[in-house]
Amino acid sequence: TYTIALRARSRRGDVRAAKDAFARLRAADGIAVDAVAANAMLAALVRNGALPAAWRLLTEMRARDAALPPPDRNSLSLMVHALARARSAAAAAKALELYDVVRARGPPDFHVARSALLACAELGSLPTREAFYGVRRAPRPDVAAAAKILDGLAGALPDDAVASLRTFARETLAQCETETWKQPAEADDHRAASRWREPETEGDRIFSRKGWNSMESGFKLF
Repeated sequence: TYTIALRARSRRGDVRAAKDAFARLRAADGIAVDAVAANAMLAALVRNGALPAAWRLLTEMRARDAALPPPDRNSLSLMVHALARARSAAAAAKALELYDVVRARGPPDFHVARSALLACAELGSLPTREAFYGVRRAPRPDVAAAAKILDGLAGALPDDAVASLRTFARETLAQCETETWKQPAEADDHRAASRWREPETEGDRIFSRKGWNSMESGFKLF
């Protein structure tokens, strides 16, 4: 009954009422919160944009609180999907952390792997400052993270699914590539549409003068 009430309130966008229903369930004598109810609350929070609250609830579940069930694959997958779409480096790191937990439990779902690759795009695509000292540049963090995911899928998913995910990763990270590696004049023309809105630093200007904008991206890892 509590779960039905929770879902009904979530569908109409009343996250406060959904939280209240879940709180009453947790406080009820003789009734344990099961995975269905906990996942329904997670879904309600995610659906209504309360991602920090959803993360706190998942953290409680992972801590094996006596009143909450441990997260199952549905809980973890839901949060990977949500965090990967939050367009935040911090959220992306959490999504990849949870993806590793999902992966440790067995082959991932295709869509979970796809969301993990989407999260990689938020890790940042600027080259490392090792290039200033003539040291060979390390792979971009987004590319390296995506390559790790893809390498781990070999044998876990059908070959055609892995090939599709490789194409998705290449195209998704290329969107970052397009904005990050534009020549200076072209970048100015498209600055309003860029995903990267940080003000230009002195380091960025040095990269432009040295011609490092056009250096190899690292997509060969795919």
